[in-house]
Amino acid sequence: MDVKETLELHFVPATLVDMWPRVLQLYDYFKFSDAISDNERYDEIVWVVEQLRKFIGSKHDAVISMQYDLEGLEKLVQQMIADGSEKLSKGAKESVRPRLIYVAMRNEWLWQLLTTVRYLMEVEDGTYRNE
Repeated sequence: MDVKETLELHFVPATLVDMWPRVLQLYDYFKFSDAISDNERYDEIVWVVEQLRKFIGSKHDAVISMQYDLEGLEKLVQQMIADGSEKLSKGAKESVRPRLIYVAMRNEWLWQLLTTVRYLMEVEDGTYRNE
């Protein structure tokens, strides 16, 4: 198994169309109750996807540079999770919806990355069993 190729899979940019259903699932999950127009929803989802792409892109070099130190990479990702702010600033007239969705998706991505790193560690030390 190629560690770099496996890690790179976390950095394949998702399109707006690919992300749309997941964002809508989170809208339902959080049970937002105020009515918004399709245009407002579109703008919010575009913002979420753009912010998530920026965040993920900003982590690429740090993650890939540690492909030969999986224990260090595990600690780095754990630190990213711990450092992730749950609160994002917003203007008085801006909705909390896209910020909450972004935080949820960012955290989801980080946990998926951590799971992959731990899997790679198990494969590397021979403790992973595919039964």
